[in-house]
Parts: sequence; C-alpha cells; structure tokens
Amino acid sequence: MEGTKRKPGRPPSQKARTAIFKATMELLLEHGLRKMTIDKVAEHAGVSKATIYRWWSDKVQLSMEAFVYHVQIEGTIMNTGNIVDDYIDWFCKLHRFYSSPEGRVLAQIMAESQSRQEMLLPFQERLRAMLYDKCMIIWNRALERGELDDTIDAMLTIELLHSPSSYRMLSNQPPLDDEATAKMIRLLFQGIKKQ
Repeated sequence: MEGTKRKPGRPPSQKARTAIFKATMELLLEHGLRKMTIDKVAEHAGVSKATIYRWWSDKVQLSMEAFVYHVQIEGTIMNTGNIVDDYIDWFCKLHRFYSSPEGRVLAQIMAESQSRQEMLLPFQERLRAMLYDKCMIIWNRALERGELDDTIDAMLTIELLHSPSSYRMLSNQPPLDDEATAKMIRLLFQGIKKQ
C-alpha cells in the first residue's frame, strides 16, 4: 500500500499474493480482525509466515491491502434521468454495504488503525477515491442534463451526502435504512437542484 515501506527482496508471486489476500478476507469475515493471526493466514494460504512478514509488517497492514484488493464497493450506477433518484439508489446500496459483513470488517480495520496514521491515511484516501468517483459520475450526468447550477461546489455537496454515514459509524449507530436515506437526499437537493 502506498505510504508504507516495503522490505527489500523479491515480491510474492501473483498466485501467492492472491492466496494471501483471499485467506485474509475469509478469516476476517469468519473471525474478525482481533482473532485473525498471521499464522492462520499463512496456513490457509499455503505460504510461510516469512513470506507474509517480508511484505506486510502486521495483520492490520495486511488486512487493509486485502480489503482493497477484494472489496470493491460495487453496484451499477443508475441513470434514471434524475440526480435525486440516482443518488438515492447509490446511497441505499452504500448503506447496505456498511451493514454487511464486509462493512463490519471495514469498521474493525478503521478502529484498529487509529494510532497508525502512516498506514491509515493512504487506506482512507483509496476508499475515498473509490466512493467519490462513483458520486461524480452521477453529478456530471446531472450537470449535462442541466439539473444543477455549475457554480455549486460538487465536492462539498458529496461530503454532505457522506456525512451521516461517518457520523453514525463514529457514534456506533447502524447505517441509515433505505427510507431515511431517501428522505435525507431529497431534503438536501430541495435546496440546490434547479426546479
């Protein structure tokens, strides 16, 4: 992962790397980050512990890379012809992801890495880029359709859309359900969408 120094030497083969990431995600989903060990990852992946420790300093760093490798916050970006409906669809999918087993793994990784800013910041940037790229697809379509004034700050609006999820994670509350997600997005766009 960017921002972390690699030890010198030959990197693991793509086959070994894939096996390590697959084993890591399976163990994270089954046992959680605290109970997962490098020993178990090595055993499940069919590699030596030395191979893992040569390239990942500990299980937190390995978990971050395995998560980004395996978990793409996917889903078709709807094109309904209406920015509000497109964002409702996307954020409902995103909030369901946060409630999923993979979403709970993400929360564990974030919690365990709070004191490891040199690893956490690049991880957060990669996740942020993944999420914001999706949102900008919807935003740019709306601009082309003339639904929005091009002087509106896109990034600030997208921050506002994501803020309830961040707040709920920090305050240990469940993500918004579909109905609450739709109400939030409609309320926000009442103030900025061209009528």
